[in-house]
Amino acid sequence: MTPLRLVSRALLAVALMTAVFLAALALLAVLHLLAPEGLLPRRSVVPLALLTGLGLAVAGAWLALRRGYRTPELVLALLAAEALLAAAITAVSGSTPGERFFWTWFAGLGLWIAVPWLLAVAVGVRRRPV
Repeated sequence: MTPLRLVSRALLAVALMTAVFLAALALLAVLHLLAPEGLLPRRSVVPLALLTGLGLAVAGAWLALRRGYRTPELVLALLAAEALLAAAITAVSGSTPGERFFWTWFAGLGLWIAVPWLLAVAVGVRRRPV
């Protein structure tokens, strides 16, 4: 596989990861509109984390099993998504990677992205014929 193909497929996977997050965010917004009185807790990120985690696991498994993505492409996509996460934390909070606040948020949100994605990669590796 050429490096250009590897990078382009990884970027498509990052776009899918972003779409999963935005879809989960939109679904929660619609649920709040339909039942604003307590269907979901207002300030909790747990429903968003659960929906996004499930979506990332499904998307990663779909890429690995149905679209033929290999482990290097999926790991590169995860690294790119983590870099985007670091940039977003810096942009929103103004903290830098040298501060504790940055690392607290990066560790929490990074695990929220990485664990379901890596589980999907593992499923794809185990199910793919050698």
